[in-house]
Amino acid sequence: MDGSAAPATNGGTDSESTFSRSSSGLIRTAGLWDVFIYNVGLVSVGIAIAFNQYYGPSLYPGAAVWMSTLLAVLGMVAAATTFYFWSVIFPRSGGVYVSLSRSTTPGLAFTFSLVEAIILLYYAAFAASLIVFVGLSPFFATVGSIAGNDTMVQWAGDIVKPEGVFWIGVAVLVLAGAILASGTRRYFTVQRVLFGIAAGGTLIFIIALLFGSQETFKENLSSVASLDFDQVIATAEENGYVPADFDFTQTLNFMIWPLLPLLGAIQSIGIGGEVKTVRRSQLFGMLGAVIGTGLLIAFVAILASKTFGYDFQGAIGFNSLSALPDSTEATIGASPYFTVLAGILADNVLLAGIIMATFAAWIWFWVPAELAYVTRSMIAWSFDGLAPERLGYVSRRFNTPVVALAIATAGAIVFMWFIAFKAVAFLTMVEALLIVWGTAMASAVVFPRVRKQLFDRSGVSDSRWGGIPIMSITGAITVAFFILAFVLLWKDENAAGPLIDFDVGLGDQRTEFWILLATVVLGAAWYIGNKIYRRSKGVDTDLAFKQIPIE
Repeated sequence: MDGSAAPATNGGTDSESTFSRSSSGLIRTAGLWDVFIYNVGLVSVGIAIAFNQYYGPSLYPGAAVWMSTLLAVLGMVAAATTFYFWSVIFPRSGGVYVSLSRSTTPGLAFTFSLVEAIILLYYAAFAASLIVFVGLSPFFATVGSIAGNDTMVQWAGDIVKPEGVFWIGVAVLVLAGAILASGTRRYFTVQRVLFGIAAGGTLIFIIALLFGSQETFKENLSSVASLDFDQVIATAEENGYVPADFDFTQTLNFMIWPLLPLLGAIQSIGIGGEVKTVRRSQLFGMLGAVIGTGLLIAFVAILASKTFGYDFQGAIGFNSLSALPDSTEATIGASPYFTVLAGILADNVLLAGIIMATFAAWIWFWVPAELAYVTRSMIAWSFDGLAPERLGYVSRRFNTPVVALAIATAGAIVFMWFIAFKAVAFLTMVEALLIVWGTAMASAVVFPRVRKQLFDRSGVSDSRWGGIPIMSITGAITVAFFILAFVLLWKDENAAGPLIDFDVGLGDQRTEFWILLATVVLGAAWYIGNKIYRRSKGVDTDLAFKQIPIE
């Protein structure tokens, strides 16, 4: 570390030339809107709406999807507030690792952040696969059906085959890595453009839902998809689907589905060292993303019930998941995600194309943002002496961690292979993520007392309610919320199921159990081995964790 770059003195600097670490080359380029778009993109309105409307009415009859979404929002407001405090106390890039390493133990912080990195790389690949399943395939199927183009309908079926999913997913991951490597400013510029496209497309399909009627949808369903509205419901009921009135228990159970995308709304903590005016940008970026996207997703759920009908969405989703007739797979070649139903409602090539492109754009945001988060954790490990120095290398030309990006992209491609060729859905990994982030939340409860000097020197020490640091209050609320979400995920086979099945032998555990166990063992072994090795060279790695991470 040559220390030649001028270090930032605090998280509130507006100088774009200020380096976030004394020798890294990462610069503070993210403004308020960049942080907001980064978090909104990681929520991915497209993924949230697609999953909510597909799985909610079909697997949780009686669940009010809009209410489930707002319940998830309430919990995430507490989480976002707590992460905001962490981002102000430690305005550094590195994600949860930074706060855990300075509030718990470095060994725990490194191991947990390694687990977090593996999980987020999986979700980068998962998002790349959804671009195919929710974006491209519905686009070709619906637009092809409306236009009477059999070739496009055939493409819709071809690209969801394992080879198609894998190679398109790899192309998306490589493109995301390349954009990130080309420069952080360029990345944020691309994100702003795509956000404008996604926001404009979202407005268009909301207008279509507002002014569209169920009668129009029924007519178009028959003409475009060759399906009868009432027969779809009848087929589902004959095979076990039971429509239900409002059920709060089901509403609470379904909450974990909208929670999955909403967890992304706080991930700007990963790029904290590259954020200008930290207090304002992170506050608006996190809380604004949670509240804004949550309200939008809930509003779309209400409009979808009005236009498509709650029971119809449940019935056609049930038929699709049960491989029954009277679903869009048999007639237009794509699953009845919201994109397909909205395209049928539009019954117009241009409008349907805009709707599909909008959802593909929303899903895209997940991919580069997850890669960016993971690489910042890698840089933080390197600067704290827990990983090879080369892992923290930042190109002086592009100001990006090119080595870490190459490794992260390669890791996501491995998961892409699992998703495409093994049809795996490692959603139980969210349970492990809740443990990692829940630990950061529990640490926030006691941090103002156990690290009093650091807390008092921060910019949030005066944020109190009744004399109690608000950080401790919101941290405790989030811990309780994460415990509830963990229990719901563990008990729900539709969403995830138990990470560890105590009713089967060790050899019959889920694949993700072995991935996470191997990650924990590897992380702990690496930390211990690295500490012993560096001590033999006369380097005390513990000294780095007694002070705030360097800039």
